[in-house]
Amino acid sequence: MRALLRLRVPSRQAALQLALALAIVAALGVLALRSGSDRGIEIEARDPRPGIDELRVSVVGAVLQPGVVTTAPGDRVADAIEQAGGAAPDADLAAVNLARRVADEDQIFVPLIGEREPLIDINDASASELETLPGIGPVYAAAIVAEREQGG
Repeated sequence: MRALLRLRVPSRQAALQLALALAIVAALGVLALRSGSDRGIEIEARDPRPGIDELRVSVVGAVLQPGVVTTAPGDRVADAIEQAGGAAPDADLAAVNLARRVADEDQIFVPLIGEREPLIDINDASASELETLPGIGPVYAAAIVAEREQGG
């Protein structure tokens, strides 16, 4: 009778090891079930917003047919100028970034040769030349020249 009452009770460490093993098996089972249907994060790259199939761009300046042209999403400035009849013979295409992608409602200005403003060297510019820059008035231009003359 004593032999029947003597059941072996597993030690606490053995019980923890068994519980840990069951948890690992359950976790692996869940991962196996999910791996078949879940492909992870998918990224879809889009240049234009979804649903936009045409862009309207204003092309002005030294082009043969200035006006509003219709371009496709992903088109470049060069494509828009071509749709406006192409550049005029005296157009300064070096002043235009022909590789930039157009966006809806853009205005592309193609200047004539010699029409664009020359660049100003702010290290040597006079006060009157500095005043031609946006946001620079006579007081600020004079302060820049004065600071430069003092060795600043």
